[in-house]
Amino acid sequence: ADSKGVASFYFRFDSASIEEYVTRWTKSPLREDGRIIMAGGDKITVLNPMGYPPKVARQSLAPRLDALDGKTIYLVDCRFDDSELLLKEMQNWFRERMPSVRTVFKRISSVYLKDDPQTWEEIKANGQGAVIGVGH
Repeated sequence: ADSKGVASFYFRFDSASIEEYVTRWTKSPLREDGRIIMAGGDKITVLNPMGYPPKVARQSLAPRLDALDGKTIYLVDCRFDDSELLLKEMQNWFRERMPSVRTVFKRISSVYLKDDPQTWEEIKANGQGAVIGVGH
């Protein structure tokens, strides 16, 4: 707080949830009777950093394969944190335990926030299944 009792708050939105930020802020020493003391009745506006998700049309899942033997399975890296590591481990697992399954490691053309229709068309044309890696 400055000399007039006005508090300045700065939150860095990292991996903490909005609840953690509110908890940090409300545990401020500038409290009286469960309220945060503000100068001259000032009000603050708090925005949810999660934003507003777009409307999404539901789609049913693809039908399950009866078996994987002789099939081509794409392991798709959406470039999300560490998904490549997971998918490479899956590829090794298939190589060691199910050698009749052909795996194709494929990275999407951009980051996971952007659609990659060309990759999805390739998978439809050449594969019988896919595992989409989205990280940890």
